[in-house]
Amino acid sequence: MPVPDPGPDSARRPDRGRHGAPRRPRWGLRVATALAVVILVAGGAGHAVVHGIDRGIRRVDPFTGLSHRPRTGHGTTILVVGTDGRDTITEDERTRYHLGGEPCHCTDTMLLVHLSRGRDRASVVSLPRDTYTVLPARADASGALRPAHPQKLNAAYAEGGPALTVSTVEQLTGVHVDHYLEVDFAGFMRTVDLVGGVRVCTEEPLRDDHSGLDLPAGTSTLNGGQALQYVRSRHLDASADLGRMRRQQRFVAALLQRATSSGVLLDPPVFRRGAA
Repeated sequence: MPVPDPGPDSARRPDRGRHGAPRRPRWGLRVATALAVVILVAGGAGHAVVHGIDRGIRRVDPFTGLSHRPRTGHGTTILVVGTDGRDTITEDERTRYHLGGEPCHCTDTMLLVHLSRGRDRASVVSLPRDTYTVLPARADASGALRPAHPQKLNAAYAEGGPALTVSTVEQLTGVHVDHYLEVDFAGFMRTVDLVGGVRVCTEEPLRDDHSGLDLPAGTSTLNGGQALQYVRSRHLDASADLGRMRRQQRFVAALLQRATSSGVLLDPPVFRRGAA
């Protein structure tokens, strides 16, 4: 599942404005925006795990020991996973936003985010969590070899953490993963609140008794907890997980607009508070 990338000719063409005048390069801001969206889209910057992106975020290395990996492509590909971790949410948040129960320690959201070689475009592909695949053979914590076996995609994290998750996604898609980012419930809510909420628009009322989502038709500005309900809901209609992925992608677009217009990306102290 390679992600299209502009060829060398397009990479050399100057970026021009509406009247043909060369436009001042702004790839630095675009990359900052794209990376911010990567952090924000699947759950926020709190409790993030990232490999080699920002000094203020805790790092792990999910790539050591991986073999038979796809060839590196043009641009940069980041695997973003949203887990159901809820260790730091308050009891009030558990009740208000229907976050009770024990976590399954699996990845409910999985996205491949590709930054183009020219650093001027970001593409997002959702990976359905119930995709039936084969988890690669690996050595467990005791050193014993576990053979490859069929399983749902989101079980890779529960069985082998970030390393098995990356290995499984690469084997499934044929896409080389350059960076890994992991986020949870608490970080998602805090980050949405950091940008002042995110506005979404729905054609009809949305009500899901499982997540607690209850939105009227039209435009609503969601705080962190409401936004979490919005991106988690999958009992609204027969589209289930596929409908949820569409809503998540719409939320990405709304979040990008909000993050860039709110000035958070241009205020490093404020932005870093979301990554604390």
